Amino acid sequence: MAAFRLMVYEPPARELRWTRGVEIPRWVLRLYQSYGRDVADAPLSASIEALGEGLGERLKALALAVRKMEARGWNVALDGADLRVVSALSREETVEALRADGVWTVVRELAIKGPSGDIAWL
Repeated sequence: MAAFRLMVYEPPARELRWTRGVEIPRWVLRLYQSYGRDVADAPLSASIEALGEGLGERLKALALAVRKMEARGWNVALDGADLRVVSALSREETVEALRADGVWTVVRELAIKGPSGDIAWL
């Protein structure tokens, strides 16, 4: 049996930070430029707009991943602020199944990490 947790949201300040940091996605820069701004002087409203677009895409990807896991009969449940996923497979088989379903990258990105930076398997 393999189990792990997926993060749906981070705290609001951390969510906004990726829209205003040093290494922000190019599409966020283009959004700021459409308002005649750059990262240094982008209004908070533009950052919130970018966050909304980013969250929308992330949640679509998460929904697809969860749909694939549910289709496999895995238990996916809300557990506090996160999702808890339990499969009847070994860790290695779970990863291979997620790869086969084309959602491993999303799961790896959204999974709660341990101190080593790898997925914190339960």
